[in-house]
Amino acid sequence: MKNIFKELFRPDLKHIDDSLRSRELIALLKEVNVLMEKPAAGVEDTVSAIASSIMRLMKITKCAVFYRDNIKEQYDVIFSFGIDKGELSSFMTGKKEMFPLLDSRKAVLFSAARQNEPHFPEELFSAFNLQSALFEPLINEDGMHYCLFSADKTGSSEFDKHDLSVYELMIPFYKLILQNTLIRQKDIRRVKALENLREVDRMLLLDLEPRRVLDLIVKKLAEIFEADSAGVLIYNESAVALNLYSSYGLSDRYKDGLSIPLGKGVTGLCAKERHSIRVNDVSKDARYLSVEGSQTGAELAAPLMISDRLIGVLNVESMKKNKFSADDETLLVDFSLSAALILKGALGLK
Repeated sequence: MKNIFKELFRPDLKHIDDSLRSRELIALLKEVNVLMEKPAAGVEDTVSAIASSIMRLMKITKCAVFYRDNIKEQYDVIFSFGIDKGELSSFMTGKKEMFPLLDSRKAVLFSAARQNEPHFPEELFSAFNLQSALFEPLINEDGMHYCLFSADKTGSSEFDKHDLSVYELMIPFYKLILQNTLIRQKDIRRVKALENLREVDRMLLLDLEPRRVLDLIVKKLAEIFEADSAGVLIYNESAVALNLYSSYGLSDRYKDGLSIPLGKGVTGLCAKERHSIRVNDVSKDARYLSVEGSQTGAELAAPLMISDRLIGVLNVESMKKNKFSADDETLLVDFSLSAALILKGALGLK
């Protein structure tokens, strides 16, 4: 609870009067305590619990949570109450003019009685017959955007500055809860990756043929990163090139004899510079080595190293742009460190 009380007495919240602070604090801490003692299984469940909690506290009739999907370059509706989720999702499709509002780092309050205000979402108010609405960022950092949308209080009263103060008081609490869930999800994924590597290592102990070890590694790579294709390329010192030894999701015409010179393309450059490379849109990156018929949108590569010695490169690709995050890059690097040791044994390298 230390972080929660630290948030409560932030200097920028001094304008909230003590009576409001004490009155709302009791109800708020009860809600937060329930959510922290029984954390939801996933992000969507957490968001639903947060939104439901806010609806009880604020006595609102309509609520939604938007998440910015950087792959599809739009905001998705991951929770909705009082407004049909399908209708709201259809409305949001292509509405990029609302991005500045949803991307805002501070709460924004609107009323149907004051439609001349800057950025007033007239279409939204008209489509869902709203009287007042409040947009509040749950998380807006590191390219991640969750925005809370609340509308129309019980009894037809509009949101006012008092409501805005209450939101300022309670949103940091809910933000902490959502962040904890996101961290938990990352940890679960990392554990899964390590478990997959241990499975590969067990296969090696069973004296599995090296090619099958490589095939198992690329299969696990594709699963972990939800990639359309994955590959293990081994460095050939005499040819100063990377040779594709095993792949998943690649066309057969790319498998046979595929060799990439050191320093060429994303994979070759990753090997030459000995560090990971993440490309969110290969069509806009000069480093990408275009292959005829390829539908790659994003690429991620990490070197396979034993001390200072280059063994090869792990590579994953997706047809979706912006598919891989900084967390994915870190996870692939961690995966490559363990995979390099496994491949050293599988290939009999000294």
